[in-house]
Amino acid sequence: MGGADASDAATQLLGDALAGTLLYRCLAAFVGLGIAEALREGPLDRGALGAACAVHGDSVERVLRLLATHGVVAETPDHRYALTDVGQHFL
Repeated sequence: MGGADASDAATQLLGDALAGTLLYRCLAAFVGLGIAEALREGPLDRGALGAACAVHGDSVERVLRLLATHGVVAETPDHRYALTDVGQHFL
């Protein structure tokens, strides 16, 4: 493998590594900040989650949107977040 193929492979590997690191950090925040625990009783919006976990609501939402793409939480039509079956394992 040489030239453009090697460059494409390196770019893909780096992208995968960064994505994995980002997911790991979001999962750590999800558990460490108590977001998972706050969602135990049911769906909450970003403001309620921010207040419950003493963190900025917009920041919580960024984390939750990434976790939603991995099936850890689900966003409801009214923009609240709920634990999925996968997310229940982080309680």
